[in-house]
Amino acid sequence: KLNAAHANGAGPLLLETVTKNYKIQVDRYVSVDFNSMIDIIDKVGGVELTLSAEEVRGANNYITEMCGLRNLEPTNYFFIQEGTKTCSGIQAVAYARLRKMDTDYARTERQRKVIELSFDKLKKADFAVVNNVMEVVFPQILTSITLNDMIPMAKNLTKYHIAATAGFPEARSDGILGKKGACVIPQTLESNVIKLHQFLFDDENYVASEMVKKIS
Repeated sequence: KLNAAHANGAGPLLLETVTKNYKIQVDRYVSVDFNSMIDIIDKVGGVELTLSAEEVRGANNYITEMCGLRNLEPTNYFFIQEGTKTCSGIQAVAYARLRKMDTDYARTERQRKVIELSFDKLKKADFAVVNNVMEVVFPQILTSITLNDMIPMAKNLTKYHIAATAGFPEARSDGILGKKGACVIPQTLESNVIKLHQFLFDDENYVASEMVKKIS
């Protein structure tokens, strides 16, 4: 799993893993943790989410945990009932962390949703807000981009958009493999890598590398 690569070697090992397994060269990266995501969402004024009663119960458990880490009173952040509301950073991240009520794949869909909503809010904000986000969050994140490189990008923020998102692998199964524990098993890695290149680069004629075929 990519999260294992990130846990053991952070950004550099993550990029190496992506390159080896998917044959995709990633030039720059930004790694955002729960704490920095909370601050980003709060700085843009929160995001609007619709939660079911089951999601409310699960999210409140994560709110208790995160408020404990930040020395905050959780009752000030609890969801009272299901429905649509503008969520603070702690509430939105709690929603994004939900997983036991369904699957890990559904959780990543929620994460992408929160990221897209946050990005949309940031694009509509004035540059003072964008600059404030960078000043507060930049020291908290792991990235290969310097602050000097990021400032011009921030000034052109309205020109950027998230074209599409998807989970990987597309065709998969799950299994427990001895000491490795829970694993996501691409079926097959080769066919999934081909589909990934089609998705990212519109390359309908991509042929998987010999390394990908070997791993597959």
